[in-house]
Amino acid sequence: SDAADGDPMDESDAAFSIVEAPTYIHQEGFDSDLGSWMKYSVTGDQEWYWADEYGDPPGCAAMSGYEGGAVENEDWLISPAINLDDYTNEVLSFISACNYDGPALELKMSTDYDGSSDPTTQGTWSDITDEASWSEGGFNWVESGDIDLSTVEGTEVYIAFVYYSNPDDGSKTWEVDNIEITGEVDTGFDLEKFSPE
Repeated sequence: SDAADGDPMDESDAAFSIVEAPTYIHQEGFDSDLGSWMKYSVTGDQEWYWADEYGDPPGCAAMSGYEGGAVENEDWLISPAINLDDYTNEVLSFISACNYDGPALELKMSTDYDGSSDPTTQGTWSDITDEASWSEGGFNWVESGDIDLSTVEGTEVYIAFVYYSNPDDGSKTWEVDNIEITGEVDTGFDLEKFSPE
């Protein structure tokens, strides 16, 4: 409980601590559109789009490579530049849902993307797909769990969801929502910034 709410307390036989709640660095709920996230189609005519037909939660980012059958697609949904300079212990989380057959959705991050170019030719992207839990189908929403971003402390980061489909592997429909990046405010004092030269 926040101290402003009254009298926060806890009781235990073991050591414990009361800590500050994490600060939200970035949130995107796709309530009415794709928000601040950019769609980039590398291959194919289909693109990431805003969807609300499944209704719970209201609004999400969705992608399907189906048009009379599975067609070839590579499509990226890319965050704006997210500045982590003033935070520590940063964590990414989101929820995902999917249905039908097709390749898995991939999750990547970059600290040198320019924010607008073809992500397959610009920027260095690290694959962090395996650090998240993903929906296994039936349009069932699954929480990703906490994905550690603390390795990129003190810089800007781009997060991307990468969709693939093709006639051989299929065209799964993927949905993503409730993206959050949280962290703890860095209150450390950097002596180097204030040392005389």
